[in-house]
Amino acid sequence: MEKELLESWKEISAYLNRNIRTCQYWEKKHGLPVHRLEDSPKARVFAYKKELNTWLREKLHEEELVKRYILFSFFQKNKIMLISVLTFLCAAIITLIFLSLLRKKEVIQQPSSKPVVVVMPFSNNTGETDLAHLSQGLSVMLTTDLSQSRYVSVIREDRLFSILLDLGLLNAQSFSADDLREVGLELDATHIIRGSYIKIGETFRIDVDVIETRSMQSAGACKVEDFETGLSALVDELTRKIKSYLMLRDEAFAHDIDERVGKVTTDHPQAYRLYIAGRNFHNRDEYEKSIASMEEALEIDPAFAPALRSISESYKNMGLLSKSREYADRALEFRDRFTHRERFHFELLFHSSSEKTWEKAIAAGLKLVQNYPDDIRGNDLANLYFHLEQWDKAIDRYQVFLQNEEISYFPYRGIASAYAAKGMYNKALEVLKYYLHDISEHYYIRWQLAYTYLCQGNYDFALADAQKLEPGNSDIMAQIYHSMGELNEAEREYLNMLDSRINRDVTSACRLLGSLYLLQGRYNDAEKQLLEGVTFTQDMGESSWKHEIHLGLTYFYLVSGNLDMALEEGQITLKLAGETESIRREVESLHIIGLIHINMKQLDKAQQTADRIRILIEKGQNRKLWRDYYHLIGKIEFEKGDLSKAIVNFKKAIVYLPFQHYEWHFRLPLNHALFFDSLAEAHYSSGDLELALEVYEKITHLTAGKVWYGDKYRNAHYMLGKIFDQKGQREKALNHYDKFIKIIANADFRDPRIDQAQKRILELKGTEIRNSPQ
Repeated sequence: MEKELLESWKEISAYLNRNIRTCQYWEKKHGLPVHRLEDSPKARVFAYKKELNTWLREKLHEEELVKRYILFSFFQKNKIMLISVLTFLCAAIITLIFLSLLRKKEVIQQPSSKPVVVVMPFSNNTGETDLAHLSQGLSVMLTTDLSQSRYVSVIREDRLFSILLDLGLLNAQSFSADDLREVGLELDATHIIRGSYIKIGETFRIDVDVIETRSMQSAGACKVEDFETGLSALVDELTRKIKSYLMLRDEAFAHDIDERVGKVTTDHPQAYRLYIAGRNFHNRDEYEKSIASMEEALEIDPAFAPALRSISESYKNMGLLSKSREYADRALEFRDRFTHRERFHFELLFHSSSEKTWEKAIAAGLKLVQNYPDDIRGNDLANLYFHLEQWDKAIDRYQVFLQNEEISYFPYRGIASAYAAKGMYNKALEVLKYYLHDISEHYYIRWQLAYTYLCQGNYDFALADAQKLEPGNSDIMAQIYHSMGELNEAEREYLNMLDSRINRDVTSACRLLGSLYLLQGRYNDAEKQLLEGVTFTQDMGESSWKHEIHLGLTYFYLVSGNLDMALEEGQITLKLAGETESIRREVESLHIIGLIHINMKQLDKAQQTADRIRILIEKGQNRKLWRDYYHLIGKIEFEKGDLSKAIVNFKKAIVYLPFQHYEWHFRLPLNHALFFDSLAEAHYSSGDLELALEVYEKITHLTAGKVWYGDKYRNAHYMLGKIFDQKGQREKALNHYDKFIKIIANADFRDPRIDQAQKRILELKGTEIRNSPQ
């Protein structure tokens, strides 16, 4: 007897002949009758075939009735207008036919909807284990060759890798019809290419079947064989035959892009074998192993451009931007070894590595998405908009991949950060939760979910998600505790990070520990930790990491009053920023150098530094960097005594600040506490206690935005105690004085405000005792 009950989304989607996400959308928007064992969206689902059949009939009947009613009503009310419209349409159609005949030879129509193809791993029927690597090798090579086409959309090998991994089919030697159909539906592919290969004597033969996903019927099958011409020639021949089965027009064939696959990969079988192994490691985020395999491939074929590009991407994902640029430079020499699609992407990637060429990167990215709108590597254009802080443009580009149900985590991470930067934390959380619930559990998505809760100030939820990342969760746990004010716990987790084998984590731990100790007034510990970070990054060869740690040390010397050392460190920081070819890093470095000159009472030099910042911003693409310029000008005006001008400039600077969010590219400090402190001080100095109080309270309510400038957070509590004291609000004054004292209890320097706060606490408590009823 046929099974009536469907017990999972997988079974429901197969029965309805739709992918899982479409079925989930139907349930949410159109009442698809799906049941749950518990009253929770995450509970196991089930459905009855009879109910699904009834729902389908009702929906189809309802839609047909609506269409008929609309047409009938419109016709009854608009007979004369319809006759006129029909007459006009007939004339227009005749005109269009005539014009199309005139232009028929000039215009090549692209199919209205491109076939979406997934190339499965091939079955090895040779019986030889030495040829097993061709199972994936042929799949990737054919995917590369087909992806040159502007008329065919090909599922990328990394996306297929993820689906096969999720379905437990990654190591399958062959695939059943059910397997193929499930993969096709999950990827929204219109066609599945299944193949096998066999060796008969000295002849190598490849058999391929192009299957229509919905019907699981063959759209065409073929075989190619010829040992002497080589593997790449066989793939070229297969590509031409497969395109004919996909019913591409003759005009499309004639004008489509189709370079010889050996040219755009390699003609060396062993090099290609190592490349495939390297891509497997890359897809598993094992970047060091991927790089090693690619290096071996390059020893065989030094001009293997995709291998060079892959190494560049691996180093970029590891945060080693200098090494990434080095391999991008090498790949540029062999750009003719890329497909047109890959060339656009490579130019986008290459020019993105220097802020000074971001305009060229955007141009290349736009070419990529215009010619290949479905290409996930257009995600790098979205990333570029993100780095430029053009949040809406970034969101629009990321949204393309979300709408196409992309399963790579990069666009989800990017769009969540962009939403957070706009203060739309609930939207950011929605995107991240969707990924974890509907696509896959992923470390970086879970990490960012916790961090987004942190930015929002929802510490309980942040901790709950961070704990799910154990044991490798010290970095996020430390930052949550740091923001919560649980300083001992934060220190413990930061110290755990120092024992990490991941160089990036150790560098971050040194910087963040320095900030934590600065907050507590433990200046000796702060300096020691930052200097250790400098030593650690010395041999890393990564200028961006060195810049970040030296920037932290520069600020420490500024705050501790060692201005000569601060200026010396500031110049080192500026030099390192130049090495990274990052305008933003140069601006940040000049900004802090300007602050040092102000503290040295060198206002002319501070103004000259501000002018340098202005010139850099005008040359660059990121207009949000005006915040550093206006803040520095505000500090200059404050020092001159013009408080009204200072306040105007501080407010301008704050307007250009994003909301607190994860700064995953630059990893530079969020300046909220620093900028708010300047504005609050100006209001206080002008005698406006209410506005000063309002801004100082904003500092105490910051989350991620106070981590880097602990001295400003500490100072905010002292100043709030002082303002409430002046306003006669004893309890609030005591509360903030007490928080200030607790934060700085283990300080190794004598801040005169400690004595002042302690004195006022005693006086206010004495007043409280005297005024209490006897």
